[in-house]
Amino acid sequence: MTENQGADAGLCEVCGKPLPSPGAECPHCGHSNDISSILPAARTTKVSAEPASKHVRPSRLWLYGVMALVALLLVAALAGAYGVYTGLQQREDLRATTVAEHYQRGLDSLEAQEYELALAEFQYVDRLRPGYHDTRTQIEKVEAVLQQKATPTAGVREEAAASLLARAQDEIESESWTTAVATLRELQALDPGFHAEQVNALLAQSMYGAGTEALSALDVTRAADWFKQSLALNPESVDVRRQVTLANLYLQALSTWGKDWPATIDGLTQLHNLSPTYADTADRLALSYMRYGDQLSAGGEWCEAAEQYALSAEMKSSAAVTTKEQLAVRYCEEPPSATPETEGTPDALGTPLATTPAGLTSLPAGSLYFAATDPQTGAVSVMVLSAGPGQRPRTLVVGAEQPAVRADGSIGYHNLSSDRLGVSVATRDGSFAASVTSYSEDQYPTWEAGNARLAFASTRESDRKWRLYVAQSWTGGEDVSMIGYGKSPTWGPDGTIAYKGCDAMGNNCGLYRSLPDGTQLGRVTDNANDDMPAWSPDGRRLAFASPRGGTFSIWAQDLQGGQPVRLTDDQGLDAAPVWSPDGRYVAFLSNRGGEWGIWMVEAAGGTPRRLVSLGQVPGDWDVYKMAWR
Repeated sequence: MTENQGADAGLCEVCGKPLPSPGAECPHCGHSNDISSILPAARTTKVSAEPASKHVRPSRLWLYGVMALVALLLVAALAGAYGVYTGLQQREDLRATTVAEHYQRGLDSLEAQEYELALAEFQYVDRLRPGYHDTRTQIEKVEAVLQQKATPTAGVREEAAASLLARAQDEIESESWTTAVATLRELQALDPGFHAEQVNALLAQSMYGAGTEALSALDVTRAADWFKQSLALNPESVDVRRQVTLANLYLQALSTWGKDWPATIDGLTQLHNLSPTYADTADRLALSYMRYGDQLSAGGEWCEAAEQYALSAEMKSSAAVTTKEQLAVRYCEEPPSATPETEGTPDALGTPLATTPAGLTSLPAGSLYFAATDPQTGAVSVMVLSAGPGQRPRTLVVGAEQPAVRADGSIGYHNLSSDRLGVSVATRDGSFAASVTSYSEDQYPTWEAGNARLAFASTRESDRKWRLYVAQSWTGGEDVSMIGYGKSPTWGPDGTIAYKGCDAMGNNCGLYRSLPDGTQLGRVTDNANDDMPAWSPDGRRLAFASPRGGTFSIWAQDLQGGQPVRLTDDQGLDAAPVWSPDGRYVAFLSNRGGEWGIWMVEAAGGTPRRLVSLGQVPGDWDVYKMAWR
């Protein structure tokens, strides 16, 4: 190789020595300027006529861009964090200054042998900042001196008490009610006789202020406690006595919340008559009427439910209550049967599926609801198959999947219509009734027994994690509460919700149970892949799908304990179990034999039998859901 050739090959980026050829490994340090060997092959492009020295390698441009973006994000994050830190630091600095000032006052009083005043200052510091310097040691030292003194100097005690009284008056003026109570209690401990009448009056005033503050935050329990303490000091106050009465009525009414709606309504009505604007009484009374109406409608008492919905609308009008009232009035005039008719109405039902193939088993009881693709229209719809020989599935709700059916036949479902995405409710004949939510990700509706709220799962948040929600109303309004993380919820007859989830730290996944408020009741199964739980009618067992045996099969877990029992065993995929109304059978989705269909097995296990041939499963099999009424 000539000297000119070495120059053309370039210099090593590391050691600066000439390279034998372009991109070759440096014979001195082993480095190579050419990184093309570790990059994907580049597309063929037209070679630029410009000198190579004017081009920056794409890999470096990309690297510089990423570095710049990271730097901008880091600066923004640091700026935000600094702002928060500065605010917190300023507040902490102010508190630290106050503590230091009173600590120094304590030292000054101790040096001046004003022991009572020193004790008050040190105790105040200890209350604001426990463990501050040697405050506890100083308190013990002062207390020891005071115990040795037969009689504290009256002047010193009076001066300390006067200082505390002045501080309490400043705290009352700034409406620092609870702090003022603490200061006045400290004054009473120091000198019970010091301006006793004035101190008691200020204490009663502070307690009343603390009660009013708690009431404005809707903490009626704490408010009641403050009002009772104020009344003990000022028993002649009509206003304080009234506040105690109102708080007691509120707490008594809420003691039956969710347990006895008529009792709750009676208590809130009495309170509302006395004080219409007290706390959230009006809103709670309206909600109580609606919940009681839900309970009555779930039991088929539609006329009584209509009355409760009307009362709720009088208290607080909403589209949800109006829709419920209209449905209740309609069903009051023409009561629905407990099980929807399979024929339905001409405008609600589509055509039946193809002629039932040979080899299918008749449904033994009730009506089975499931999603299928209508061969005539191609639409995914909720179908219904009723018990009895020769019965064929019929379309009930078009553009729907994941049915959940109330005792009165109302159908909750995942709506696939572009203008009604989310969870919806239809009447027993399949007619649209109302939208419960408006997020397309909201799925897996399940009815609460009795009060007829709906729970569901969703990935509506930006992190796309499955969360559990409870809709407080089953007709519109987006009045939903997130109760935790999880998938595939099913509301049991005992009022608890079973779902696929994990513990609070995201570990120990499996099937869990929780209360409707999100309180976890523990893990039911110990396999992270267990999914699609389904309650038995008696609430004693959960059927579920799991690959714990090698392939996805149907299992059953007794909630009293013991090992899960395998109900199906096939090389195909079995999922989405649902119990028959009498608890004797479990239906499930399966592709055994190479074709999707709905099968049935006895609850104690046995040979599965096919109920319906689907051809193909609509959507994803792992979010498939059925109902059996």
